[in-house]
Amino acid sequence: MSSNDKHKLSAEEREQRRRSAEVGSERRRLIEHTRREDLTAEEIEARKRAHAERKADKKKSAARDKKKKEEPSVKSGLMKDSKAAGKQNEAADKKRKKYRPVEPPKKKDAPPPPPPPSEEEALDMDDFRKARNKLKNRKRLKRLIIVLILTIIAAAVYYTRGLWMPKLQGILDKKHDTIVNDGEFQTGNFPLDIGTDTSTAVSRLDGSLVVLDSGHVLTYDTNGKLRDTSYHNYGNPVIKSEDKRMLLYDLGGVAFKLFGKTGEVYEKRMEETVMMGSISANGDILIVTEDDRYATNATVFDKNGSVIYNWSNGDKIIDSSFTYDGAGCVFATFAVSEGRMYSKVSIADMSRSDSVLVSEPLEGLVMQARQNKEGNIWAITDEKLYLLSDIGQVIGSYSFTTEPAAFGLCGESACIALSGIGHESEKLLVFGAEDLTLTPKTPENDLGGIVKITCYDGMVFVLGEAKLNAYAPDGSLLSTANVDGGQYDLVYADDAVYMLGRREINKIKFKT
Repeated sequence: MSSNDKHKLSAEEREQRRRSAEVGSERRRLIEHTRREDLTAEEIEARKRAHAERKADKKKSAARDKKKKEEPSVKSGLMKDSKAAGKQNEAADKKRKKYRPVEPPKKKDAPPPPPPPSEEEALDMDDFRKARNKLKNRKRLKRLIIVLILTIIAAAVYYTRGLWMPKLQGILDKKHDTIVNDGEFQTGNFPLDIGTDTSTAVSRLDGSLVVLDSGHVLTYDTNGKLRDTSYHNYGNPVIKSEDKRMLLYDLGGVAFKLFGKTGEVYEKRMEETVMMGSISANGDILIVTEDDRYATNATVFDKNGSVIYNWSNGDKIIDSSFTYDGAGCVFATFAVSEGRMYSKVSIADMSRSDSVLVSEPLEGLVMQARQNKEGNIWAITDEKLYLLSDIGQVIGSYSFTTEPAAFGLCGESACIALSGIGHESEKLLVFGAEDLTLTPKTPENDLGGIVKITCYDGMVFVLGEAKLNAYAPDGSLLSTANVDGGQYDLVYADDAVYMLGRREINKIKFKT
């Protein structure tokens, strides 16, 4: 056994001595007995000194921390003491490092985060708001540009729809099967006997059938039962109906009447001769008169008989009507200059007495002018069909190969029958309101000689000597029925057609 092993105590002996030892020299001796025996006396003494220095450093550090808490602002004079203390700490650290076992090098830590900005470097809130508003304005500008681009595209598609929509017709739409009606005359109260009165005309008023003769206005229900009889003393009576109102005027006379569902509403007498009249869906009445100097004037009355608009022109009015929405009037006038006849179309806004748009001169005599549902205006002469914009500019025209034998202009379409040459039958042309190119559809003419073209409920009814056909605005045949000839006028209501002949009015079922 070595000398060192002799001095070592067992665990039981050390525990016994610890319990029996008291504070003092015995306690220190016990600690010295339990220290590592492989250290020399010089190393033990050096460790004691290092321990004492560390203890002193801890006391000084605690004193400095306490002083910093009591005095937040550090004086410049204390910097010298802190430097001296730092030097002492460095010396103590060197001594400690001398006796510490060598440790493996540690990995480099990540660089510390940057210190928070000082009060001088703090972000200016005004600059922050400006930057935020700038970003918001940039986003708003982007959205506005996108909306403007989409609006321009939508407007281009809308205003050029007349150029491309006709090409899509028949591709996107389901083909309509033609309805073939039997054309048999209905019995019961029909036919209605009208005798030999040549001035008779038929119309419809709020679902009822209206028959006009030389002295009466007769109202029937759809089954031919007489509902009402009104008397008149007009020499050349003419009726025009629209929805729930009907106009009766004396062509070449001075009087006119307005009728409603329950009968006569009012009667007016003009100072000049009545040349033509028209009625709108809301009950406004347009009367064109002519004085002794052949000057024409237009007057508009409301449904109560009050004058709401007047218009006159140096040229002679040849045709007049209300606009599609009833808020204005369309006038066709003509004049002769240097041996040539020309016409103009005027569009008047009744809400402003001085708001009248006039088209450029059109060659020939405009026989009729009507505004369609797209806001453009059909104007027909004996040589051409014109399409005018709502401000009177010519959009296009279609030249006829022969003179029109019959025609009908309405909101949805224009239908024209051109006279045949020799043994050729008359040629049918159908123009849709949405087509700005004036490219007609030419349905087959199997009607025989064409007697009458009129419009009802967005459809064109063409009455021939052998058939009655109804066409859609795209020229497709919706419905047809055979007729026996002898009829020269018709009116359509509730899937039935009432046809006026020389002595009677017949009714046939006509589904569309």
